[in-house]
Amino acid sequence: MAEHIYGSEDAFVAKMNARAQALGMKHTHFINCCGLDAEGHYTSARDIALMSRELIIKHPDIFHYTTIWMENITHVTKRGESEFGLSNTNKLLRTKDWKYFQSWVLSQCDRRA
Repeated sequence: MAEHIYGSEDAFVAKMNARAQALGMKHTHFINCCGLDAEGHYTSARDIALMSRELIIKHPDIFHYTTIWMENITHVTKRGESEFGLSNTNKLLRTKDWKYFQSWVLSQCDRRA
């Protein structure tokens, strides 16, 4: 995707770093676009929160999709359909405090938008 959009991974990563700075992410530097560990690739919890807030505000569907605990997916091809289940590995979604946390996150985004 990075190569398709910007011509190379390096160009895409440069855009990622520019966007991180524009969001005020002062403790983040990307080396690759996949998020795997690499020398010089780092971020902070605060910066992840800034990026998450931007995603939630500008793309609320992403918040919805990432908070689904279990879902059945129907894969359709020319050869037919097959169904399989996906489970989210985020253990926070299965806690009794999840609904409180979810409403708090959304209230913080609304307040700072």
